[in-house]
Amino acid sequence: MSPRRFIVLIMALAVLGAGGLIYLARRSPVAEPAALVIDTTSVVTYSIGSPEASLEVWVGSDYQCPDCARYELESMPEIVRRFIDTGRIRWRHLLFALPGHDEARPATHALACAQEQGPSAAGAVHRGLFETRAEWARSAEHQAVFRRVAEQGGLDLAAWEACMHSGRYGAAVEKSWQEAQRVGIPGTPTVLLYGRFYVGGLTANQLERVLKQPPAAQR
Repeated sequence: MSPRRFIVLIMALAVLGAGGLIYLARRSPVAEPAALVIDTTSVVTYSIGSPEASLEVWVGSDYQCPDCARYELESMPEIVRRFIDTGRIRWRHLLFALPGHDEARPATHALACAQEQGPSAAGAVHRGLFETRAEWARSAEHQAVFRRVAEQGGLDLAAWEACMHSGRYGAAVEKSWQEAQRVGIPGTPTVLLYGRFYVGGLTANQLERVLKQPPAAQR
């Protein structure tokens, strides 16, 4: 390994050790639209909006990532109001755990178990996990926080806990990370739209500008 590559590796590890706000994944220099097709087979996803919406937007996200929580809690309400509730777009999350985010794996599993009880239960747990991130991230008490989130979300706790203990979505959680790597998602949160990555996400106003003038029209 050359000295330059060794230094880059050390810097990347330092970023992950500081909290993994941005994970730098190896990807091809040019992201072609075809390369950004998400394989939804046996991965953990969460979707809001009409399946009949004319445009589907993906976001790569990690429940333990503080920037993802900030984006979900601060930017998403207006995006939901302007674009999702109006039927313009369908918003889909590819949920995965970054290296070093050990609690993100059971958090993702908690969401998958909540989805067995329908969209309302899944939505409550999805938002609740982000709202309580500071409580459970890097905490030995994370499972207790997840249980409280499920309880406050009105889930059937017995069914949800049985699902959690079964670990039946463990393989899907792992495959979600593998799919994020395959696609080349360079950081979290990252919006995937029109074959491009928007690392850090898009605000509602930024999203409006991209929709009005897609990248293909700018070339």
